[in-house]
Amino acid sequence: MSILSDINLKLPLVDSNDDIVIYDTEVVKQNLIELVSTEEGEIYYSRAFGLNLKQFLHYPLVESTALMIESYITSKIADYETNVTYLDASSRVVFDIDNNALKFYLAYKINLTGEIMILPVPVLMSPTQGI
Repeated sequence: MSILSDINLKLPLVDSNDDIVIYDTEVVKQNLIELVSTEEGEIYYSRAFGLNLKQFLHYPLVESTALMIESYITSKIADYETNVTYLDASSRVVFDIDNNALKFYLAYKINLTGEIMILPVPVLMSPTQGI
């Protein structure tokens, strides 16, 4: 028998090999929030962890920029959280022209449980930039 992480003793499951699997979807959600809330380079022992959204600061507030940022965010999540699958068709981006910002609503499926979650990721663009 084996135990897989992320661990929460309240949610025991048994997989097809009769192994006990203890898994907490809240831990996966928290891992994603931590990743998108951390500036790349902020964690001393893991410099690549986090997002470097400042690189997009002076890009125009257009659909192609949104696609670039979405691709960047989803690739970083794929690198650090293997317990989820990105659901492109269920994700969306909202342009906030008045505040020069984008807000991504990225949809993920937690692989073990099949639970769908939406991860909001706000991205502030340059305050002096128009469309």
